[in-house]
Amino acid sequence: MAKTDHIREIIQQRESWIQAIWAHQVLPAKVLQGTNGEEIEILFPGWLNKGAGPDFIDAHLRINDCEHHGAVEIHLRSSYWYSHTHHLNQAYNATILHVVLDRNTSRTIDREDKTSIPEIELRPFLNKDMLALLGEEEDLLSCYDHLPGHCGLLISRWGGEPLKQLLGHAAENRIEQKTERVMEQWQQHEPEQLLFQLIFKALGYSAYHYVFEEIAQLYPISALYPLLRQPYRVSRIAILARWFGSCGILSENIPVLEHPSIRKEYHQWLEEWNRLANPCKVSQKFSKTYRPQNSPERRLIGMFHHVYHLCTDGILKGWLRMLMGLDKIATEKTLKKSAIQQTQNLFVTPEWEIWQACFSLSQSPRAEGAQLIGRDRQIIIWANAIIPFFLAYARLEKWIELEKLLYRLFIVLPPEPANYRTRFMEKRLLPFPLAALRPKTLRVQQGLIQMHHNFCQSFDQGCADCQIIPFLEQFQLEQSHLKGRERVTVVPSSISDST
Repeated sequence: MAKTDHIREIIQQRESWIQAIWAHQVLPAKVLQGTNGEEIEILFPGWLNKGAGPDFIDAHLRINDCEHHGAVEIHLRSSYWYSHTHHLNQAYNATILHVVLDRNTSRTIDREDKTSIPEIELRPFLNKDMLALLGEEEDLLSCYDHLPGHCGLLISRWGGEPLKQLLGHAAENRIEQKTERVMEQWQQHEPEQLLFQLIFKALGYSAYHYVFEEIAQLYPISALYPLLRQPYRVSRIAILARWFGSCGILSENIPVLEHPSIRKEYHQWLEEWNRLANPCKVSQKFSKTYRPQNSPERRLIGMFHHVYHLCTDGILKGWLRMLMGLDKIATEKTLKKSAIQQTQNLFVTPEWEIWQACFSLSQSPRAEGAQLIGRDRQIIIWANAIIPFFLAYARLEKWIELEKLLYRLFIVLPPEPANYRTRFMEKRLLPFPLAALRPKTLRVQQGLIQMHHNFCQSFDQGCADCQIIPFLEQFQLEQSHLKGRERVTVVPSSISDST
């Protein structure tokens, strides 16, 4: 088959073929030359990403003697970087290399942050080993995506106890790091404002949580309380006008608003925003990569209901009252059920709220409705705001009973929604069901995230030299030595180190 015929066949089979080449490193050498003469050594190709964003994440490359960590994007042609608008998408600012079959443009590959990145063209490197993958690339990618790690294969023989211990230490280390960061900020902010910012940031989807944090800083809770104590309708217009206006949701170029209630309220928000003498605006932009049900409009209106519900005594006292209302001697099952119910009460969306069935300003309401801040997001708020904040609060106040309660909640609360890190860890680390890790909890989920950070993301060596293995072997050895005696567990130093 002529080389041109091979190229035609590759193009017909889409870019998954190139992804398979990169995933399995079927390349003529570990050091390749970029299209602009760069020497590019592939130390670790990264992990395949099936979600939004670049094709491979956490890659480790040496480019002209400088080491780089980041993402790799795969395309058939160079021009697809621009036709797919990656140059306008902040999610691709972590990309450090563009890999293409064919370079068909002389333009440099520029990210949204204006950084130019190198590019490798595979056409000159095509060889029989690479071409042998034609027709098999989907199977190869599927195999790569679901292959257990070395760690997972060992655990399948040992059982879940060593991993359970390691996950527990990792989870506690993660929550300690979050608590320490809160304590570092304690002198910079009033506690009420600090809690407000933490909840606001945790409320935001990954595409805009920094924008939400900045909104909370521009319009502090102390400035909002006088507005929150106004009649509901007045308060809603005043506060949402500030939040929507500051992040650019309001515009003089009024969108087509199909629903009359939304159209009326939008004009009220815009009028209030234009009346402000010195309105504050955020410095960052929303990423457009989020699900419609996670739209900023829905989340901001949900946050308004939350702070309005707690405005009489304030959010700090409101959350503290809820915590103190939990039965401290309840069983784990009862404590979990009560905490979930009380949290839902704090974030409840009124039945009449039209935005329960709306995903954006321009869409008509749907027949089905949903809470603006659902249980999954509430658990993320617990993990990233409530538990770290009140652990810091308990330690500063020397309130031992509150600290004990928070650790119990950390152990019994359900896990936050799966993300690419936890899905990755479960594929590599937990390829087989383990009774020792059931039921899955917030603590287990946080442990998986911390282990991904400490081992699978930070060391960049891939599964071949996985550094989880020595620690699992250490735990297994301790377990066998201490069987039948009181166990003294050594915490591996790598788990305690923040990389």
